[in-house]
Amino acid sequence: MHTISLAKTYAFRKQDLPFLTYELLITKTPHRLSNLDDLKQENGLLVRTDTGKIAFSLPSHNNKSPQQRFSESCAKEGINIELAHPRIYQFLIERFNEK
Repeated sequence: MHTISLAKTYAFRKQDLPFLTYELLITKTPHRLSNLDDLKQENGLLVRTDTGKIAFSLPSHNNKSPQQRFSESCAKEGINIELAHPRIYQFLIERFNEK
């Protein structure tokens, strides 16, 4: 999603192709967490609510706590934690880079 929007925002030309780098992220099936503290730093975070709203956070490289990642994700998507009854999941991410 972010890459597509980036390509739309920053158009590039055919002669730019040799200078681009590529990274593909593949997400694995999310697994529900019973406790937010069980979220591993290297895993993604997915939040689902009873109202159908979804928030997510990719793995944090700046050592944010699970609570920070959760709060920021929910705030970004306008999820009121007290009213939405969120369910929390984590998922593995497999990265493929052009070397």
